[in-house]
Amino acid sequence: MKKIVPIIFILIFAVIILIFGVSREPNSPVEVLNSRLPDTSDIFGKSDSGVVWQDTIGKDQILISQIVPDSMLKGKNVLITMGGMGAKLKWVQKWTEELYKSKLNEFDIGLIIVVKGPVEEYYDSREIDIKEMTKRFVAFYQEYGMKETFLIVHSSGVFPAHQMFDYLYLGGDDPIIKKMNMRKLEILDPEGITKNKINYIMLDGEMGIPKGYPLVEGMVKNLKMVYSIYAVDAQTGTESGMADEAKKVKENFSEKTILHKYIAENSKCLPGAKWCVHETLITTRPHNPAKYDLKKDYQIFDSTRKVVTGYMGVVKNGNWE
Repeated sequence: MKKIVPIIFILIFAVIILIFGVSREPNSPVEVLNSRLPDTSDIFGKSDSGVVWQDTIGKDQILISQIVPDSMLKGKNVLITMGGMGAKLKWVQKWTEELYKSKLNEFDIGLIIVVKGPVEEYYDSREIDIKEMTKRFVAFYQEYGMKETFLIVHSSGVFPAHQMFDYLYLGGDDPIIKKMNMRKLEILDPEGITKNKINYIMLDGEMGIPKGYPLVEGMVKNLKMVYSIYAVDAQTGTESGMADEAKKVKENFSEKTILHKYIAENSKCLPGAKWCVHETLITTRPHNPAKYDLKKDYQIFDSTRKVVTGYMGVVKNGNWE
């Protein structure tokens, strides 16, 4: 009898746990910007910025997030980010999430598109499915009347951006390297619904001449504005790696280009380390003071290394913020 009593108490306790455990209310839907959206974090991952990645293009190439539901998307803005050479999709994703959390959430964004960096410096392989991305981009404008686009591109990421412009407006002969055949492109925005709606923000970028995918007059005239940003280290006076090329954008497309010199304070870059300064347009303090560390610079942000967003002030009112 003494052995039976403890067993009875154990059984009663187990029944109580089972009842309360089963009757617990299920988790409520994830709330994104006050809008009820299905939680897809188990598929693509939900960041602490509130962004849920709902769709992909290609293998580890492009991510898409619709921030608000269809009923609220009309008239919203688009954010597109493109990483520099060698930047993996998940790295550019992390940078984008930090941009959105820190500043871009103030710009009425309804759709975010993230594009990995090219494999090669001049994007010779054309390995990114920019055509499919551009189709989706135009489709959103057609269906929801998107207002404008903020296309933020770092370094060699300019070349996929120029390919996008070619698909949108020119349908020209893809200026692919000579060892491969030229390809006639399809114009994906024949009605011009995206014309004068793209703010092209080049972070230490270039025109792609004589190497790369060139930015040409036919593209630029259909953009809303071009912002060519380069950096100078405040302590050493070292200019960023593509500073001279960034200045050429203004020289060639003066009417549509705003050139801005960013003074990078407390970067800790060594004297002459132009590729470290190149990274100060991503992070206030690059991880390698002698050069760069893409994996860390695009992903690791804290109180001493903050994501750089001041160029959005130049876009908004002409002043670095």
